Amino acid sequence: SALSVKKTGVRLLAYSQYGWRHFTNNKRAIRTPADMKGLKIRTQEDPAMMKLVQSMDASATPIAWGELYTALQQGVVDGEENPTSMIQVAKLYEVQKYMTMDGHILAVNPVCINEKFYQSLPQDIRHIIRDSAHTAALVYNGVNTYGATLDVADLAKKGMQIYVPTEAEHQQFVKAAQGPVKDFVVSKIGKEWPDKLLKAIATAQTAHLKD
Repeated sequence: SALSVKKTGVRLLAYSQYGWRHFTNNKRAIRTPADMKGLKIRTQEDPAMMKLVQSMDASATPIAWGELYTALQQGVVDGEENPTSMIQVAKLYEVQKYMTMDGHILAVNPVCINEKFYQSLPQDIRHIIRDSAHTAALVYNGVNTYGATLDVADLAKKGMQIYVPTEAEHQQFVKAAQGPVKDFVVSKIGKEWPDKLLKAIATAQTAHLKD
């Protein structure tokens, strides 16, 4: 938005996504939030993500990405959460037995540009940059979604036990985590934007069901 650009000096050109984040662990299959109780889950150093894990009575343990494989191998933590592409790249299937495709977070990559530099460019160049960013994000999102499907099949072949929650089970995850995470975010930035986000999600879900 114009307000965001004014405050930050950075223009958002597009969003690309590298997949839904899923829980993996070595202890047991996770079908509902109750199965998370007592597990030590590696997270990023992100208070909101840590709150999400804690909302299901699991222990959130920040560990650097480069140390994750060894931490899982040595039992420092029981599990972690990542998109399937990252589980593949880091070979986490070698040290994780179970994956639950709960999709608790959509991992996104914002494509940004310095606003001062952007405005210094001729208008035709600005249009090219904007359109190219949109096109690149669209193509990347399609390729990534297709790749995630291949990842799941490959991870199963490599020995991971993969569980897809039912809709009722998925709603249990939503019910457990959404309130505590929203309360945390509201305590930091107020209600306006969290409420707008949840309203937009509900609208999109309703439109999807109609289609």
